Amino acid sequence: MRSSDRRSPSRGSVLVIHCGITPLERISDELTRRDFAVTTAAGGSEGLRALSGGEFDAVLLDLCLPGRGSLQVLEQIAMRHPDLPVVLLSPPSDVARAVDGMRRGACDCLEKSVPPQALERSLEMAMEQGRLRRRSQVTPRGSLRAPCAAQHPVGHSSLMRDLRGMIERVAPTDISVLITGESGTGKEVVARSLVAHSARADQPLFTLNFAAMPASLIESELFGHERGAFTGADQARPGFFELADGGTVFLDEITETPPELQAKLLRVLQFQECRRIGGKRLIPSNVRVVAATNRDPEVEVAAGRFREDLYHRLAAITLRIAPLRERPEDIGPLVDLILSERLPRDTPPPALSEEALACLMRHHWPGNVRELENVLLRASILCEGGVIQPRDLPASIRESNGNGGPRSLPASPDATLGEMERRHILGMLERCGGNKAETARRLGITKRTLYNKLIHYGVHRPEEI
Repeated sequence: MRSSDRRSPSRGSVLVIHCGITPLERISDELTRRDFAVTTAAGGSEGLRALSGGEFDAVLLDLCLPGRGSLQVLEQIAMRHPDLPVVLLSPPSDVARAVDGMRRGACDCLEKSVPPQALERSLEMAMEQGRLRRRSQVTPRGSLRAPCAAQHPVGHSSLMRDLRGMIERVAPTDISVLITGESGTGKEVVARSLVAHSARADQPLFTLNFAAMPASLIESELFGHERGAFTGADQARPGFFELADGGTVFLDEITETPPELQAKLLRVLQFQECRRIGGKRLIPSNVRVVAATNRDPEVEVAAGRFREDLYHRLAAITLRIAPLRERPEDIGPLVDLILSERLPRDTPPPALSEEALACLMRHHWPGNVRELENVLLRASILCEGGVIQPRDLPASIRESNGNGGPRSLPASPDATLGEMERRHILGMLERCGGNKAETARRLGITKRTLYNKLIHYGVHRPEEI
């Protein structure tokens, strides 16, 4: 096994599993020059040992391995490291094994003579797909792990009890479900609960966030593409609707769907079939679709931004998640869950003082459960003596007046411009019901600027941009 000399790469860490004297050694050197950290392993057994002893962002796997064959190695990677993307390199004549490898969970398959630029693009896309998998806990085909834990949304309120009851009634069916709610309320938790309590629980679950990806990549991810369908499409690739056959596809922020893709989505829902980009063959797709949005879908339909027929197909059942300000009695159970299960492993779970809990109960949580989780994570790191006190909470929460915003700023020179800006932005977010696009419009700033502000305030996570 050999590692590159670069120790601080900017592009990610790649494990190259090859069969000895092969063009992959040349490729490894080329990737090192392009700022990837490259580790090479001669053969499948050495490659699996390397995976057990280190962390990688992607694997480049030779399809010509002797002994423990390449497809067996691919299966072992899928079982042991289900979130790790694998790119295959194949001789031009081995089409059958390349297709089999894609079916077993590989992200891409390229010819060994591929130009370095094309390999670079493929690895970047694979690493991005790996990051999306880790965020959404996607289970690729071939993994023995269940797609999601059978956990219901947490809360004692009547709103959450009713929601759990709806999940239990709807989950066993194959009907499409649309989940609505403000950002941070836990729409993906509800989606995963639906899957975990369905007959498809042991089948693949693929997740795609429409607000986090460009339209061109969304279409390819959902429907796949044929070789030569567009520039850079050097090999055919199946899409989520093809790979998730028998399972579930969760489409997050569905109202962000580009107009040109809405008709294709409608066809999948109507006829249970899809067509790859550049392809002619219709591919059967036995997939249950669960979608989510933080917007009012009826408003989007009325404005002409979302197809009415697609909306009705998706919203056969609609589940609304109430914002946290409408169910303050759920804050206590959520605090217990976050402090016991959501903190980093190296952070001992602290207790919460009654005074700090009172501060949390007064706050109106424009960022909902996500904001609560970020606040508790920060407080867990800052607190002393294993107990979170009010002083460990952000000033906006300590000073919350219980009526949807912070107390009035005192007429004091100590009130900084940054503090005033924070209160104004969070107040506007509250008035817009958590809708970030509308908040940015009213503030006269871009969504990117708003996201950066919310990340700084602890209301938004960087990976969700």
